Amino acid sequence: MLHLCLILILAHIVDMDQRYSVEGKTNPSMINVGVALIFFNLITYLVGHRASMFDVADSEASVSEFFVGLFYLVIQVVCTVWSVKVAGQLNRSQAFWGIITFIFTPIALVVLGSKDVFMEPEFAAVYSKHKSDYFLETIKLKKDYERDELTADEYRAKLALAEEKHTTSLNAEMQKMEAVLERKHEFEVIAKVEGDGTPIVVTDKCPACGMTLSQTDDVCPDCGLQLR
Repeated sequence: MLHLCLILILAHIVDMDQRYSVEGKTNPSMINVGVALIFFNLITYLVGHRASMFDVADSEASVSEFFVGLFYLVIQVVCTVWSVKVAGQLNRSQAFWGIITFIFTPIALVVLGSKDVFMEPEFAAVYSKHKSDYFLETIKLKKDYERDELTADEYRAKLALAEEKHTTSLNAEMQKMEAVLERKHEFEVIAKVEGDGTPIVVTDKCPACGMTLSQTDDVCPDCGLQLR
């Protein structure tokens, strides 16, 4: 069981190129690994086949107990790395979840695996839009499959393509939004520190997103930056 947990963890650590996904915000694999480790801890506690660090130091542990304890330590380290990566994907504190996972590995995996992505309102709007588009496309594909217009293999392939397409589009727009908000924040800080409260008049392009502006624009029509 521990070998399977390790394989699942390593597979998910490697496959994390996309920060956001339209398929879902929770991590079922992390929850499953956490539950499996809870059962493993319970079993090893009842049968007494896992050594503590104190037993190892005092040479009171058998060889089998030592290796079970060592392998579990490896699992803890790998789970900690996994949690740090997942916490980053969920916009949550990586340091906090790394520490918590190393100390309380199974429980931390279950809790973090059930967490949603933490998003600012601007990001939540973009996420909801792409998730809705993906959901509508999956409904259409399901209806086509139920009408026998698609085979089972074609249906699965088109679902995978739809998820990849919308996830890629979502991440591209999220990155653009991050850049816009970062530039907007930098502009607001500069305006507050250097502008001394004086309204800044912009008549050509938005300093945050580069949108072309008219002389009468008080707010950027693209990113919402307050210009006056």
